[in-house]
Amino acid sequence: MTVPLFSIVIPTFNRPDYLKVCLESLYDQIPQGNNIEVTVVDDFSQSDNFNQNQFISNVFGFTCIRHNENMGVASARNTGIKNSRGKWIVFLDDDVKINKFWFSRLLTLLTDLSSDIIGVEGKVESSGHGIWDKEVENLYGNNYLTCNYCIRKDILVGVGGFDPFFKKVCDDHEITSRILPHGKIVFDPELSVTHLSRKISLFSYVISSPSRIKLLLDSEYFFYKKNPDRYWQFRICRTFWGTFSRIIFRNIINEIRRRSFNSIIKHPLQFLTLVLSSIIEQIFSLFMIPHFLKSWINNGSGLTWEHFNTSETASIWKTDISSTNILKLKPHLFHSLFFKCNRKPVYDLRYTLNNISRYSSIESAIFFLRIDDLFLDKKDLVSDFCKIMKNHDIPYLAAITGNDLKNPDNHYIIEKIIESNGEPALHGFSHNGKFGPFNSEILQLRNSELDEKINHIPLKNLPFAFIPPFNSIGPQQILYLSKRFRVICGGPETARFTGRYCGPVALKNNSWYFPSFYPFYANSGFLLKRNLLTKANVYKAFICITLHFPEEAKDGFKNLETLLSSFPSRPLPWNFFLKRKDHH
Repeated sequence: MTVPLFSIVIPTFNRPDYLKVCLESLYDQIPQGNNIEVTVVDDFSQSDNFNQNQFISNVFGFTCIRHNENMGVASARNTGIKNSRGKWIVFLDDDVKINKFWFSRLLTLLTDLSSDIIGVEGKVESSGHGIWDKEVENLYGNNYLTCNYCIRKDILVGVGGFDPFFKKVCDDHEITSRILPHGKIVFDPELSVTHLSRKISLFSYVISSPSRIKLLLDSEYFFYKKNPDRYWQFRICRTFWGTFSRIIFRNIINEIRRRSFNSIIKHPLQFLTLVLSSIIEQIFSLFMIPHFLKSWINNGSGLTWEHFNTSETASIWKTDISSTNILKLKPHLFHSLFFKCNRKPVYDLRYTLNNISRYSSIESAIFFLRIDDLFLDKKDLVSDFCKIMKNHDIPYLAAITGNDLKNPDNHYIIEKIIESNGEPALHGFSHNGKFGPFNSEILQLRNSELDEKINHIPLKNLPFAFIPPFNSIGPQQILYLSKRFRVICGGPETARFTGRYCGPVALKNNSWYFPSFYPFYANSGFLLKRNLLTKANVYKAFICITLHFPEEAKDGFKNLETLLSSFPSRPLPWNFFLKRKDHH
């Protein structure tokens, strides 16, 4: 049986009148005898509405599938994906109608796209002049609205489809945040649909204000929690907390500013309904502050339990714990809220180490040493550094950029690093870049771009450890890079993206995530002044000491030499992790 180029999926719930308009516009453009699939997924509409949906679908020769319970729009789209055979899945909503030449444009477009393009946004035009009729539009792209959106099926299946948590909102942006690392998404203004005018009961709209704002905030929080490194791409604010603050303090103003003056004048009753419901939403959101603060303090964002091999993590820590939660850092709430003013560390690893030591059977602290920013253009300084490290016989992880690793002129100095007990680690490629609000070289790269850069490094020079520049790396990238590197490191900046886990923790494929945090992410002078190595020896835990080469070089490595002599026990070599269930 021939696999169709694309399949069309339309979720619906209790809106047969809208669905009829949508399917009729499709039927008028699809040529007879075409093998294009159109699947309507009824998300457990009321019986009479479902009967109408099924009848309408049958009249036009389309498939209609019904859920046995109301599961939400994300689950409905997943059902459509599962029951579609097309190479592309084209998502429409039941309240749009396709515009002239939509189908022919779609056929031409998807036939000619290059393999690196994984998604296509279509144009979404609004209709009607009511207060709510301009809410759903995508006129210039980068809105990623699933009411007119095409995604390659293999990509959707590869990322696990839509997240069923999202019942009504955020599902489109959340799936986009997960597919973006896999390729490009383009906008095509000729692939156009019209969003039908909304029919809203004013009384019901006001009454449902608390449940509506709760659903919105829960969805926003979960979206941010899953994708803290990419949330800012879809919102005005960088974090959920910025979005939450705008609702708490500016909800009424924001809702009014989104409306045109003409629509307000023409629909005064709708406008009053909007204002009243906005006030209710703003008040109700205040009562949700404790809920979100508690969740954020306890859980953080990014990596979760499901990403870890908990039995291997428990084994290395010599404990019978069934949860990795004791490895989580607890944020200092005041320092977090006022970080821009006081610049004090939000996380202090010592509190977590105290907690871990209650469970761990490790006899005393196990140290690892990491040297970041070991730029090889300063060959004389690097040579002096290597002599010191060799004399003290201290193993360490040496963070070297990809550009330095692949430069033939650096082979000699890299050999010196290895001879001085150094284990080279890939420290990005050029150690510069910006991704929105974050200093980053890695976050902005698609998987194919990461692969290309890694593949340019000669295989014999490719390390088994990866240290992200600026410690900026997202949860998806940790999981992806763990297929190529046995150890993924991080630092204070990584915490916001990775569930605030310290380490080492084993990932599902038995690679390791091992970040470094304050006060052990510092410089030798700071550690010596506070006698931190001696004090840390009481912890029954693994501790990664991270120093920065440029900082240590400022005093000719004098503090570094003193620090190396003050380790209570010799740090372990990083190939320790290669000996645990080797899989690469």
